Amino acid sequence: MYGIKDASVFFSISDLWMKTGAGAHDVFFQTVSAATAATIVSGAIAGRTKFETYAIFTLIMTALIYPISGGLQW
Repeated sequence: MYGIKDASVFFSISDLWMKTGAGAHDVFFQTVSAATAATIVSGAIAGRTKFETYAIFTLIMTALIYPISGGLQW
């Protein structure tokens, strides 16, 4: 979520965890923020989709959409 140090790559596994100054609070904060983004959508589509569809969307939202959009903003 804090951006990639090397601008020539779009996604880097080595930058997945901040190595300097990263604590459990940073990982917890990003996890809770991703979950909050998914629950906002659940309120909007409550009762309109099947649970399996929402579960798949939540996985895509928290694993792809949230980190990519957040990384581009930071």
